Amino acid sequence: MTQGSIAVSVHMITYNHAAFIRQAMESVLAQQTSHEWELVVGDDCSTDGTAEIVKEVAARYPRFVRVLHSDHNLGMHRNSQRTVAACRGRYLALLEGDDFWIDAAKIQKQADYLDRNPEVMLTGAGVLLRQESGNKIAGRWTAEAEAVRGLQEILRSNFLPNCTVMIRREAYFDHPTLASLALGDWPRWILAATKGRIHVSPEIMATYRLHSGGVWSHRSPADRKARVEEMFAVVRELLPRDPATVAAIADGLLHTQISLVNEMFERRMPADWLRGVFSLVRSTRSLRQIRDLAGLISPLRNYLLR
Repeated sequence: MTQGSIAVSVHMITYNHAAFIRQAMESVLAQQTSHEWELVVGDDCSTDGTAEIVKEVAARYPRFVRVLHSDHNLGMHRNSQRTVAACRGRYLALLEGDDFWIDAAKIQKQADYLDRNPEVMLTGAGVLLRQESGNKIAGRWTAEAEAVRGLQEILRSNFLPNCTVMIRREAYFDHPTLASLALGDWPRWILAATKGRIHVSPEIMATYRLHSGGVWSHRSPADRKARVEEMFAVVRELLPRDPATVAAIADGLLHTQISLVNEMFERRMPADWLRGVFSLVRSTRSLRQIRDLAGLISPLRNYLLR
């Protein structure tokens, strides 16, 4: 297949995902679509048998699967960079090696939507949250209804799980400042939204695993809060300074901080919760945002009303 003939490249990066990678790859290979597609797997010098599983699955599907190996660890960002560079499709569908798709028509639906709507830069959907420690579904993350949104909405909330996204190749920005961020997907959606619209579907199309080796889910609430603050500091420098964008950045940062501080309380970390509350109270200035801080007391209220 040549670059011009491929509609969708599935971009999959993996590192030490031996317990998960086969299901991730097979969920892509189970896709039923009329679009030409490929699966490009970037293995970052895994040491747990992941590379052997990837080779075995790829050998059964040489027409569709290409594998990039490393003889030393590149790190997640550089591994992702080289995998994107190897992708030949006009659309990129993103899936990490520890998640998997559950909708066999995902490629068909999303590529069709992007074909019909040239003003939309990327499309995403909902996920099931799977807790690996108990081998059970812990919840779901999905939009209430289908919607087309813009820059200010994605600044206020990251409503696009990475493993559900299909994005136009030209909208997949690799700004050098993103390399230092632990949170890589949200700023990428934000930059894409400066070029066009974002579509979100309430359909559940993938499963996102919560496990101890997860790049994001294993972090403590305090660490994730610090990483979100770091991400918004970078984003603030890349975007226009118009009043609507500045307000949306402030809202997104505060709402995410409140959510993560409340998680500290729910996880029985009262000292961290109190420090987080006092930090947010000291740093908030506008009356509108001061009203939003009422959300900080909801876990305490719910606990006292039990």
